[in-house]
Amino acid sequence: MFGNKYSQGKKFSERSYYDNKSINIIISSKEIALYVFIDSDDFDFIASDNFFSMEPNESRVIVLKELKPLDPKVKFTEQKAKDSLRIGSLYDLLKTVKNMKRSAKLQNRGNENL
Repeated sequence: MFGNKYSQGKKFSERSYYDNKSINIIISSKEIALYVFIDSDDFDFIASDNFFSMEPNESRVIVLKELKPLDPKVKFTEQKAKDSLRIGSLYDLLKTVKNMKRSAKLQNRGNENL
């Protein structure tokens, strides 16, 4: 399992294996998923596909190549890279924006009372 997944395992399941400095991810979705993406705050990589749509019960193999830590002081390990990966979709992005707007609105209400 990857760390800090957006969908917390509810929408996607994944398996991965490490091969010659690339990580191969098999992503499966039980439901339709629009604009599925793979992201990391700690590593840069080139994905064979990113921001794609999936039909119900579809699986895809995505290859992540040229994985490099964003911080040059960090040593690359397969486990660190896997732990930093997140899988999300358009649903997750919209939910994040909605939560940000809600937080900003609450903060503005708090400032009005000062």
